[in-house]
Amino acid sequence: MEKKLKHKEVLNLIKRNEAQDFLKILTEYATKNTENLVIGAVIVLVIAVGIELFLNSRAANEVKAEQILSKADYFLTRPVSDQKNAQMYGMFRTKDEKFEKGIAAYQEVIQTYRSTKALPYAYLGIADAYFNDGKYKESLEYYNTFLEKFQAHYLAPQALSGRAYAYCELGRYKDALDDLNTAMQKYKDSYLYNDIRLKAAECYMKLKNPADAKQLYAQIIGDGKNSYWASVAEVKLREIK
Repeated sequence: MEKKLKHKEVLNLIKRNEAQDFLKILTEYATKNTENLVIGAVIVLVIAVGIELFLNSRAANEVKAEQILSKADYFLTRPVSDQKNAQMYGMFRTKDEKFEKGIAAYQEVIQTYRSTKALPYAYLGIADAYFNDGKYKESLEYYNTFLEKFQAHYLAPQALSGRAYAYCELGRYKDALDDLNTAMQKYKDSYLYNDIRLKAAECYMKLKNPADAKQLYAQIIGDGKNSYWASVAEVKLREIK
């Protein structure tokens, strides 16, 4: 007597047959496309290795750039001595040699490690080095570049005030005041705020505007009567006739 299959048994049989058919098709595809599968696996492996190498390389570049920044800072803080054995004791024979070495180190960061976090520090480092060396036109070039590229950087107040001071040294007091007024408005929480106000008052005096200079000196005194900045402002205020 022929045995009748139940509905559930029929469904299971169909599923088994479908699974066998799918496995058969997959096997045939893999056999026919072995080369493509191997190539795909190699591509995936290369991408994975490439990403890891890229991340490792980027981390290594960050470390190298930081090391070069430290070297530049070291050069620029070394004393200058005309003694024959000055280099033996970590000193430079001339001021020019000192600044050249420091600036060259910062330039290495700019040229070789542009994608690192050290880049803004290198631009500002060169700007400050030129300023301290009395090369104010050259310093302006790098202050400008910093402010164009890194407006949101936390060192922007230092770059903006640095540019203003360079303008002052070049006798461009109106340009200096533009930067100083911007700095006073945007960076009231900066540690440079009082110094910026003193410099702005100085610019007002250079431009024959003692009234605005007096106002700034009075503000500094009112903000901190016992501070160093207040004592300087008091002296300056007494000098105004």
